[in-house]
Amino acid sequence: MSAKWRRSPICDPVEYVKADLAIQVPGVELLMKCMEGVKDEEEDLFWSQGAVELIEEIDAKHWLRLQL
Repeated sequence: MSAKWRRSPICDPVEYVKADLAIQVPGVELLMKCMEGVKDEEEDLFWSQGAVELIEEIDAKHWLRLQL
């Protein structure tokens, strides 16, 4: 293990909770940002799926008119 990741064990429960919190805060923030990106992509996916289904039902020419 690199020296960067070596730490002494935390024996005090309060210090452990504080150290754990210090790691969790930026980690959760990062996950939330990632989830926002996933949500946007999911919305794009649903829109594309709906558009393809509609194109197959009404044909491309009519679908393009609806887009205007």
